[in-house]
This record gives sequence, structure tokens and C-alpha cells, in this order.
Amino acid sequence: MPWAVLVFMLMPFGLEGFALTPMFWGIEVVLKTAQLVSQWPGAAITLPAMSTEALLSVTCGLLWLCLWRSRWGLFGTVGIAAGLATLLLYRAPDILVDGDAKLMAVRLVNGQYAVTSLRQKKYTREVWLRRIGHSGPPVPWPKKKIQEIINFLVMARAVFTGLNSMSYLWRFIQVLCSKIAIQPR
Repeated sequence: MPWAVLVFMLMPFGLEGFALTPMFWGIEVVLKTAQLVSQWPGAAITLPAMSTEALLSVTCGLLWLCLWRSRWGLFGTVGIAAGLATLLLYRAPDILVDGDAKLMAVRLVNGQYAVTSLRQKKYTREVWLRRIGHSGPPVPWPKKKIQEIINFLVMARAVFTGLNSMSYLWRFIQVLCSKIAIQPR
């Protein structure tokens, strides 16, 4: 920052080059340091997105803490703690289905997500994985271990036989069955 101020002071005289060079060196040091630190293991972690209730709780707790000048302000820490505690209670969804059922993701036993396509709807897939706190690349749709999915579909078909064709779950089952070459009854 001091070099930037000096640049503006020297600019009317056309001498800003004397201050821009050391400013460039400083920026280079910051960028090299950031690049080095970003390569360390554990430099970045992926967390699930906060729910609306948790965000509201933390916000109200922070407002309470900031607005009250007496000891009453300390009660804001309860709201903050309650909001942050919901991160420990978060459970990622087992099944994710796109609105037009062209992209689906199923959580596997090991916690990774298998997606139906690694080429279609790349942005949607990345947003899903970021919001649920999943780090690493998604797994391609399992073609060899498909029996677990078939068993799931048979159970889901038995439970949801009364649903009409407009139901998203029924549409998911239909598309999923077409992907794995079985026909729902």
C-alpha cells in the first residue's frame, strides 16, 4: 500500500515508474507465497454449504453480539454456536436428480458420488458437489456393480407404484431404469 500511495504522489510529475517497480516486486512476493501455500496438503478444505436456518442463526447471533453493549450481548454467542453446530449434524443427500432428469448422482457406500454423465451438465454437477462438501472428482456411473442399484430400484418401484408420471422420483426411476437397461413394470 505505501508504494501505491507513492505512485499517486509521483504520477503528476511522470515519475511513477520509480514506485511501480518496487510495488511490482512486492506483488510478486505475495503471489509466489500464495502459490506455494496453496500447494501444501490441507491448504484448502471443502465444507458443505450452510443451511438457511444456520445462516440466520449465526447472523442473528452476530447482530445481537454487536448491537448490545452490556453483558446481554454475550447471549449472541448462543446463536452463533447453534448455527455452527448444524454443520456437525449435516447429512449429504443420497440421491441428486437434475430438473430434467438428464443428470443424476447417487452416493456410494464409500461416500463418493457416482454420476450418470461426466460430460453433460458439468456446471450443475460441480455446483452439487461443492454444495454438499464433496471434494475430489466424481466417480463414473458404476456399470459393473449395478446389482445394488437394481435392488434399490425394485424396492423403490414397489413403494412408489401409486405415484403418477409427473413425480420427480418416478421420473428418476424411469430414467435410471433406461440407463441400466431394465424396464419398470
